[in-house]
Amino acid sequence: MACLSNLKQLCTATVMYGLDYKQLLPGPLHPSVFLETSTLSDLDKDMHLPYRVKRYFSEGKGKGELTDRVCQCPTAQGLKTLDPRQVMGPTTTYRPFNYVINSWIQDAGTGKNVPGQPPFGGTKPPFYFGVRWHGYTDSLWATPASSGTGQTVFEERQGWPAGTSKPKNIERIRHLSEEWMIADVWYAEVRPNPMAAVKPGGSWPLSYKTENIGQGSIATPDGFYIPTYAFHSTTYRASGAISAVTNDKNPQSPRFKAGKTNTGFLDGHAASVRGWKGTVNPG
Repeated sequence: MACLSNLKQLCTATVMYGLDYKQLLPGPLHPSVFLETSTLSDLDKDMHLPYRVKRYFSEGKGKGELTDRVCQCPTAQGLKTLDPRQVMGPTTTYRPFNYVINSWIQDAGTGKNVPGQPPFGGTKPPFYFGVRWHGYTDSLWATPASSGTGQTVFEERQGWPAGTSKPKNIERIRHLSEEWMIADVWYAEVRPNPMAAVKPGGSWPLSYKTENIGQGSIATPDGFYIPTYAFHSTTYRASGAISAVTNDKNPQSPRFKAGKTNTGFLDGHAASVRGWKGTVNPG
């Protein structure tokens, strides 16, 4: 219940932000909802949802402690996953995170949604909350490209259409009451049938192999930073070891079926979802 309350509060704050900004969602944002954002630099704070919406919480002295507590899932905190602060990463700005926002494209190389892929990641429009990554300066996002296409320097380098990296107007998104905004973060892989390709099965829709293992956002060679199964309302416990995750791709596995994913939706409500399906608004 505490986790659902957290998600409800975050969704409400995000909706209130949109009301104050002509229905524009906050962003551009990093997809991970980092904890302890109050200790980040101003540049890095700005790319995380807690910092963007903290004005809608009752904060003492504006430090963000309450907002950070709302961004913690008590159940996830109790699971034995790696702490990204304790391993070597590409940037010292990594923080633990329990939630992820729905701001993806299927193919990070082209910025396009790949036909035939499952609707875990690709959305229409892509990147509801825009996109922002650690390790890049403001100028990459804000500076217009010299090509005159309307792209920023960052979008030009990624080969993305103009506006891809910016947050979107919520009115452009269909099925707000069914489309997820923020959810428990967990990683799994699934093979829908013996002849099918491996596809993402959790709320983190990118393969851990794209995360540059040893320096990535969700795993090291020793295991995952984040849970590897839907972990609410279940007595099932899945291993966080790389081999356990990559060897269990059966869509009927308890990894996918036993637990629930606490989820907040774009209309502001929150619910526990059994059988995670991801977005209802694929690109």
